[in-house]
Amino acid sequence: MNCIKIDAHVHLWAKQQGIVGGRPVYSVGNGKADFGGEIRQMMPPYMDDNRNSAERLIANMDYARVNGAVITQEYIDGNQDIYLLLSKEKYRGRLKICSLYAERDDFRVEGFDGIKICAGRLKNPDLREHMDVFKTAADAVMDDITKMEAQCDKILDAEEEKRRAQVNAAIETLLAEDEDL
Repeated sequence: MNCIKIDAHVHLWAKQQGIVGGRPVYSVGNGKADFGGEIRQMMPPYMDDNRNSAERLIANMDYARVNGAVITQEYIDGNQDIYLLLSKEKYRGRLKICSLYAERDDFRVEGFDGIKICAGRLKNPDLREHMDVFKTAADAVMDDITKMEAQCDKILDAEEEKRRAQVNAAIETLLAEDEDL
């Protein structure tokens, strides 16, 4: 059976350097991390470099015959916006990525497919107070739609021009044949 498989919740990080509850989260080796003063096994111990890399993900996706993945973020990983943009570029068509909104004004939308809002970790959990995030995301989607419409118009114009040229060539051929008679 042929089907498309999407892993809809994946985390990647080049270097874990997060914060939870004001306390640092960072890798200490062999898949373990210091989680605000408590050492936790965050990944399998064979991941001794404590990176959850795009290369490792793609290799596992290929092995499991997974077509694509949605990459989300979390405060415990630290902001991975730049790493995710680079990963998306490297593995075009396989990864959809979310930027991390951490209640600051410099959250990103350009190049991202969504925004991760860790609602359970917000200082102000009233989502109505974060409407600027939703408006910015909606504006980015509208910009993307406008760009796609412009690309479609160019393709349609090119196809119409090609058909026009074919019709004109056919008319010229018919006229030339008619003159020969």
